[in-house]
Amino acid sequence: QTAFSFSGTSGVIANTTGFYRIYAASTIEGASGTDHFNRLTMSDGLSTKIIWEHFASQTGNVLTALNIDITVFLASGESVNGVSSGTVTGLIGSVRQIADVNGNLVNPSGFNPQ
Repeated sequence: QTAFSFSGTSGVIANTTGFYRIYAASTIEGASGTDHFNRLTMSDGLSTKIIWEHFASQTGNVLTALNIDITVFLASGESVNGVSSGTVTGLIGSVRQIADVNGNLVNPSGFNPQ
């Protein structure tokens, strides 16, 4: 498990080939007249695509929260990133590789199958 947390910033969540499970929570506290978002994006180095988004266009201080539980596949040169638009937004969670690029199960650290 690798933890991540973004608030008003962005960063790489995973960038090695394989299958990854991303489990997180997204919160947005709306500020009057301001649009805010949290996103998961995938990039191949040339273009970036939004694969998940929590968007809030608010007219007052309303808190919205969503849970995320998705699986992504990363080919060579691809990355999945977290993006949080402002200080009233938060994207916090963890990521774990569940299989390699060939689909072979990646066991958790410390697991010894019998």
